[in-house]
Amino acid sequence: MRALVVHQHGSLENLTLETVPDPQPGPEEVLVDVHAASVNFPDLLVIGGTYQNLPATPFVPGKDFAGTVAAVGAKVSGAQPGDRVMGQIEY
Repeated sequence: MRALVVHQHGSLENLTLETVPDPQPGPEEVLVDVHAASVNFPDLLVIGGTYQNLPATPFVPGKDFAGTVAAVGAKVSGAQPGDRVMGQIEY
């Protein structure tokens, strides 16, 4: 999978396009094949290191997304592969 990765907070030049391992959902997680993701104002603050809650580095920015469910964990009952979803993650 390809992702824009932040290894150090600061300017947008710190974003690097990398190939990262394909994620696997945990027991209570849903894996989404993301078709669209935004980088909005809070994301810019997080990338720059000035947001009130900062994720540990390295991280992949993008709070908002839309796509289809690719896989679900063993304890997930509210979604199934193929479902169209959208969401917002919390840093």
